[in-house]
Order: sequence, then structure tokens, then C-alpha cells
Amino acid sequence: MTRPRAGHIPVLIRVAVYLGVIAVLYVWRGAPDLRRVAREMAGGGSPDTTLTLAGAELAPGLVARLVENYRRDYPRLAVTVEGGGTARALEALANGRADAAFLSRPPTAAEQALFRAATGDTALYYAIALGGILLAVASAADVEAVTPDDLRARLCGGGPRPWARVWLPDPNLGLPDALHAALGLSPPGATPPAGVAYLADESAVLAATRADPGALGIVGSLALPADPAAAGVRILPLRPAPGAPPIAPTDAALAAGEYTLHHYLYVACRPGGGIQGAKFVTHATSDRGQRQIERAGWLPQRRVPREIHLTRRSPG
Repeated sequence: MTRPRAGHIPVLIRVAVYLGVIAVLYVWRGAPDLRRVAREMAGGGSPDTTLTLAGAELAPGLVARLVENYRRDYPRLAVTVEGGGTARALEALANGRADAAFLSRPPTAAEQALFRAATGDTALYYAIALGGILLAVASAADVEAVTPDDLRARLCGGGPRPWARVWLPDPNLGLPDALHAALGLSPPGATPPAGVAYLADESAVLAATRADPGALGIVGSLALPADPAAAGVRILPLRPAPGAPPIAPTDAALAAGEYTLHHYLYVACRPGGGIQGAKFVTHATSDRGQRQIERAGWLPQRRVPREIHLTRRSPG
């Protein structure tokens, strides 16, 4: 019989002690749940098998595709998707009714203070997609382009020209705040200036704009329910300055920053609010999640357009 070498004796003693401890625990507490041990060793020991997302109204099509892909990756996870805009989604997140939430703007300082009071910490949020803030007019409207100065003047209470009325989605959705930020203006007040009115959502804005040649409708591209042209409106280009060439809100112009009226779609979760919310946020911001957004037809947050030159010659 081969005798253990002297250097192996301490190791054998430790192994014997460990086996003895396991035997005592087995007798004292009963047989261990080996499946539970295997799950925990694999990093999947969370008993939470549900995920609730809020704020789907901000980008219905994109959220549906993200959830579809996520369910494919986690078929045993029960995913619930709730509507609402930025304010309602933050409220659901702060009150623990949602594990993650979509936002069309970052939380304000006041909202973060309320969030801290309710949860003990501020919300974590990350941009995942880029959308345009589109300027719609009725097909018969006599206007070809809009300048940022025209918009600033009208939103700050300027005269009725060039539009007697301006329609915007409900501020609780978040788009008016994003528009003011894109124009370098202070957040909108509780009472809009004369001639500026808030409607329920993008669909209501498009319907009101189609029926009023003297109005300008402002909508977010991520929340459009259908092709704007099919809704009987035209989307105007943005003219950076008087006399400058107009810039249409194409994906390329948005990604390059040439069309400056844009906003991000954010996804947020609570620090320490549960593993499923954090996992979804991590997925949406990962390279894989960003590729899924792009393949679904939207602009991911990290897309940077650039020209690619192929050559056999060395640079320089």
C-alpha cells in the first residue's frame, strides 16, 4: 500500500474535518437541497421570477421588441409591461410597483429628492436609445422649415407667428422637458404660454395638427404610433439658422448631431431594488442590448456614424 507523503498529511486532516462537519450538519438539519446549492453556485439563486417594467408608452414599439428578446433569453421569467410616461414610471419605481422604468428625460433634482426620501437612495438611470423631436404641420400648411429661434420665441410666449397654436404631448410623458432642454430653455412652467397647449399623447397631437393648418405639432419619434405621413401631416426639417440648408430628422442626421432636436430614452432602476430590475438595465445597456435596438430599427445610444475607408495602402 502506498503511504501518504508527509506534506499531504495536513491536507488529509483538513478533508477529514470538513467531511465530519458535513456529516454533523446532515444529521442535525437534514439532507441539503442539492438543487438549491447548484443554483446558488451557478449564480442563479434569486427566488424572484417576475419583472415589472413601467413607462412603455414612451416607446411602445421599441419596448415591445426589447421585451420580446428578453423573454427569449429568460423564458421562465414572467414579464409585466405597464404604460405611462416618465412621471408615472418614476412613481411606480419609487413605490416598488416596478423593477425598472423607461424615461424620456433624466429625473429632476426634486424627483431625485422624493425618490431618496421614499427609497433611501436616488434612482439609477442610463440612456439606451436616441429619438428625434419632430415638428409636424398639416399637409396644407404653408411652411417649409423651422428655425430653433422660431421655436424658442413661440415657447417663451412670443407672438402667434408663424403658428397660431402649438400642440405638445402631456408634460408627464417627459417630451416637453426634453424639447426645452434641446433648445437651451428652462423647463416648462405649470401654465403654458398663450397658444401652447398640452394634449394626451402623440396620437392626439397628430390628430389636432392634421385638422389645423395654423398649428405646429411637436411629437417624439420613439412614441409615434404610425407613419406621420399616413396620419395626414408633414414633418418639417430644421433650419439651423436663417438661410442655412434645412436638415431633415433622418437617423444619420440624428446620430451625427446635425439635427439638434433630439432626446434619449432612458432605463432606470432602484439601487438594491432587486436583481431582476438590475439585470434588465444591464442587458439594455450592454453591447448585446444595443445591437438588438439597432437591429429592431431604432438608434441605439452608442451608435456613432463615421465613414469607413478600405485601402491596401498604409496610412500616411
